[in-house]
Amino acid sequence: MLLSTAISSPQTETHVSAILSILPSRISTKVNARTVPLDSGENAVVHRVCALSSLSNKLSSNSRNCAFTKQAPMVSRIAIIILFQVFLSLNSHPAKAQAWIKAGYWYYQTDLPLSKINSTLYTHLICAAADLNSSSYHLSIPSSYDRVFSAFTNTVNRNNPSITTLLSIGGWDTNDSTLSAMAGNSTYRKSFIDDSIKTARHYGFQGLDFSWLSANTSDNMANMGTLFEEWRAAIALETRNSSLSELILTAAVQLSPPLDSVSFPIDSIRRNLNWIHVLAYDYYMPEDDNFTAASAALYAPVDSDVSTDSGIAAWINEGLPASKLVLGLPFFGYAWKLANQNENSIGAPATGPAVTEEGDMSYKEINRYSKTQGAVGPIYNSSYVVNYDIVGSDWISFDGVDVVRIKVSYAKEKGLLGYVVWEVSYDDNWVLSQAAGEVDSGGGVDSGGGVNSGGGVDSAGGVDSGGGVDSAGGNTLSLSCL
Repeated sequence: MLLSTAISSPQTETHVSAILSILPSRISTKVNARTVPLDSGENAVVHRVCALSSLSNKLSSNSRNCAFTKQAPMVSRIAIIILFQVFLSLNSHPAKAQAWIKAGYWYYQTDLPLSKINSTLYTHLICAAADLNSSSYHLSIPSSYDRVFSAFTNTVNRNNPSITTLLSIGGWDTNDSTLSAMAGNSTYRKSFIDDSIKTARHYGFQGLDFSWLSANTSDNMANMGTLFEEWRAAIALETRNSSLSELILTAAVQLSPPLDSVSFPIDSIRRNLNWIHVLAYDYYMPEDDNFTAASAALYAPVDSDVSTDSGIAAWINEGLPASKLVLGLPFFGYAWKLANQNENSIGAPATGPAVTEEGDMSYKEINRYSKTQGAVGPIYNSSYVVNYDIVGSDWISFDGVDVVRIKVSYAKEKGLLGYVVWEVSYDDNWVLSQAAGEVDSGGGVDSGGGVNSGGGVDSAGGVDSGGGVDSAGGNTLSLSCL
């Protein structure tokens, strides 16, 4: 185990060369003569280490045949000691990991201009999204927004020169049959892949983010795996044939890798993608569910399979390293219309969406609506890790500042690679973005965190007149029947 760790590290070649440099030139020459070219990869290191080890043994036993009779035994002992120390040091110094990711999607039809994005709060910004032409399988960007896509990278770079930008492709607005046809045909895949790389370079993006959220058959998943293999190979080839840095390749995926009877192509994802964005939200929505719910619950004490924690665990259990997972954070929430204002905790009966047609509201909209309408709240439920406001018969669940901090801490504690928000324009004066970025490096919550103050405890599952914390995890209505 120790040897395999050492020879697989890129540091090994440097250390072995340093060892060789302390040897007399003739011995060094003999060792090098038995070494295969470094371009051959790890075998080169193995051969060089083995050669040194073998030579040191020969020097010890056959010193009379060496031109350096007096030096050889001493040199061989030194070499062996240094090799042993190298192996120990390499075992305790793993390869440098990808830095913590603070990513955010920006939707091109948002009301937030590019120039107003506070890019200093992020490490990666993702422009969403290019569509797919159903005939050529090339990327499709609306002509009226071409200038916006072209200006994206340069604009966000002004305030944060180190920002990394990606172009998102697909999403719920992209026709599923087009994605399915592209992924299922080698000619169409090549057309798509080549054009995606060309488009990313043309617009100045440093990576590509693929979003096929409607994939739900075994053929879809198998073809997706093949697509990732060919895409990565094409990116690597383009990099070798140019002086440009290799494009990042990521994907936005649903909460859990198993979808009914099918599963995402875990092996292909692990080998070919830099990471995945786990969209950990929309578990429940007022258009579909006739009860109030935490639509992005970190934990679910009743239905444990529908929570962020269970989804992250499923990805890891399926074989994807935690370091490949980036946790999705919703900067939005949902409003339900209560069937009975006196039943107003998680799981309460509801009659459908409230406030907006589908009940969806940005964090900014939730704050403004709650303040102008005199909402009770925000109330914090520690069992699900969610906030909610109540305005008469309107019940609105969302992730506030305290919840965002807790979720980022969770991501750090689980060893995930970072977080990604949907989407940056939904923030209210950047308070959620700042809260996410302020979580300390140890995985805890900074001193400014905690639960929104100003309320009492609703131990019975209802709401007291001051709002506050629903520590009981909701009322007595069960979600187990859902």
